[in-house]
Amino acid sequence: MPRLGLGLGLAKPFITNGFVGLLDLYPNASGAYSLRKLRSAYAGNCIRVRRSSDNAEQDFGFSSNVLNTASLLSFCGAGNGFIVTWYDQSGNSRDVTQTTAADQPQIVASGVLNTVNSKASINFNGSSNILVKTSFGNSNVVTNFAVLS
Repeated sequence: MPRLGLGLGLAKPFITNGFVGLLDLYPNASGAYSLRKLRSAYAGNCIRVRRSSDNAEQDFGFSSNVLNTASLLSFCGAGNGFIVTWYDQSGNSRDVTQTTAADQPQIVASGVLNTVNSKASINFNGSSNILVKTSFGNSNVVTNFAVLS
């Protein structure tokens, strides 16, 4: 099953006042999605998750510039967690969503966080799991960059 974790947090060794995200260095993205913080000033949430036990939903932000997995795992308990919304960190409010429960990609399986190389990852099933943004509001060419395994 494909797993997706987009974006990187970059720290310059000569900066002493903290984190510098990819969007701090390259600020003109039309949309930006990651389980890691991409802009140092971003104060929004990362993802909205639905838990399988009762279909309740909750937003999750960042802790130390990565997804707050402790809160996510506490919310999901021993059940599964599915991505309802992946929030756009570009500042353009181009969040991607999936309202059909059967088509939502998974981030927690039976109380265990999906990971790749010990980092949180989203598990897409390769066929029906998708997150959608119907329009980016312009006719410009769109280039996508994704890290998949």
